[in-house]
Amino acid sequence: MQTKLIGITGALCLACAAALPAFAEQDPNLNPTYAAAAATMSPVGTPVGGVSSVDRGIGAIRGATWFSAAKFTVPLLSGTPPLTYSTQHYYTSPGAAYPTAYFAQVDLEPGALVDMITCVVDDSSTTNDFSAQLQHYYTNLWTGDRSSATVTGGDVSTSGSAGVQYVQSSLSPAITFTSFDASVNTLHQYYIRANVASDTPFAGCWLFWTRQISPAPATASFSDVQTTNTFFQHIEAIKSAGVTNGCGSGNFCPNDYVTRGQMAAFLARALGLAYRW
Repeated sequence: MQTKLIGITGALCLACAAALPAFAEQDPNLNPTYAAAAATMSPVGTPVGGVSSVDRGIGAIRGATWFSAAKFTVPLLSGTPPLTYSTQHYYTSPGAAYPTAYFAQVDLEPGALVDMITCVVDDSSTTNDFSAQLQHYYTNLWTGDRSSATVTGGDVSTSGSAGVQYVQSSLSPAITFTSFDASVNTLHQYYIRANVASDTPFAGCWLFWTRQISPAPATASFSDVQTTNTFFQHIEAIKSAGVTNGCGSGNFCPNDYVTRGQMAAFLARALGLAYRW
């Protein structure tokens, strides 16, 4: 899939001006001095400060998180120079005659169902292609053993010199992000690996994902909401999340009316609302 990139306006954080790294001095994503230029140069989904941003609201709707090229700060080989700002939020690997690997850590909430990766690249090279992979790392905290794998369907690449384009791939199957599996004492981490050359400028990648309702347990938490109840999974989910403890005596009272006070308690717990001082 090849699509021309369309610019949109963006706001910049004036508080981000201090202690900028060298490449950030030139990048309108990171340097507020370039606010006027950024208004016509920002690619869709580009966040302020070059960090990931969630383009979605609350609830189980599909959205995307953007990982700017400025986030790809970990090179595969020691001594490899960091990505260098090129133009219009694109970065290249300085002096790299062939694609060189850089990594960005993926921070998504546990339970997110990820189904697609899309990267934005300006491949005008007749010799090099850009490629990226979504990778999954496992660390067993009991044994210290480590392993990794590229997520199935998590590979994207350009082919030939087609200029500015999106390259995307659907994960098959979609994967559920998790940070820690207590049953086997295993830490899970995810990274996007981008293989960038000096002549394949790279802007960043989106991961598309959806929140999920937690799976229903095998046994019921409330005596009046059995596993056959139409709303069993949903009631168990808000119980597990600490939104409700039921109506007392081990019951949920699924057919009772909710008062304004109870509604306030549900919303405050569900949204994690806190007193502002």
